[in-house]
Amino acid sequence: MTRQKDLIHKTDWDIMIVLDACRYDYFKAIKPHAVPATSEGIWTMEWLTKTFPDYYNDIVYVSGNAYCSNVPTMDVTLKSVVSFHGTKHFFHVVNAWDYAWDDKLKLINPKGVLECAEIAIQLHKKKKLIIHLMQPHLPFVTCTMPQTKKDIPPFRDKLTDQQTKDKKKLCEMGDIWWWINYLDKNNITDTFAYLYLKGGPKAITKAYMDNLNYVMKYVDMFTKKYSNKKIVITADHGNYLGEDGHYGHHPPRSKILTTVPWWTSW
Repeated sequence: MTRQKDLIHKTDWDIMIVLDACRYDYFKAIKPHAVPATSEGIWTMEWLTKTFPDYYNDIVYVSGNAYCSNVPTMDVTLKSVVSFHGTKHFFHVVNAWDYAWDDKLKLINPKGVLECAEIAIQLHKKKKLIIHLMQPHLPFVTCTMPQTKKDIPPFRDKLTDQQTKDKKKLCEMGDIWWWINYLDKNNITDTFAYLYLKGGPKAITKAYMDNLNYVMKYVDMFTKKYSNKKIVITADHGNYLGEDGHYGHHPPRSKILTTVPWWTSW
């Protein structure tokens, strides 16, 4: 499988759209011509630092993800501190994540990020553009999270004592088991655990796919408008959706997290 980093730096493209946490298999279901590529990271900060280690004077980064910003950002993962300062790596960084926050939906709206991108295209006509959209990464547009602990579906109503002794059931739950026990003691809610309690693994998968369809509605309109440009659609990393009980994009490292789509408009 081709390294995504090589494709990014060796392919002649004008605009690259990055879908955050987009799995190759789910993307290919709606864009059959996409091919798989191997990402350098399993979370955004790792992907940025390993994919763009130098300074790229020809790239403007329109960022819907605050990890790439015009000020230094920091993340602590795997017991190591990783920092990335966008303007030390790109000609210009647009903090679209700030402009595009949708207070009603409680997420960074792709429509707003793409509006920033259209302005950047006019201002930087001789530069390549990277547009980083937050979806299909959660928050999920079709999932309204409870505001208080009392709104969380009762844990014991979903799992009987017999089910908690079922090893197969616990294996399926995996991360969810930890999150539910965490929710049971805190007022902080987790989206994956909340959806699992409401409808099991299928509810999580549906919410993820709804997010992908949601963002692709705007991406498709954008690519049609700029059909004269060479456009790439890819992702920074993948996302677990219940494999071996894992949800999200934390370790263990696997092909599910490092296999991302690579789609071209030409």
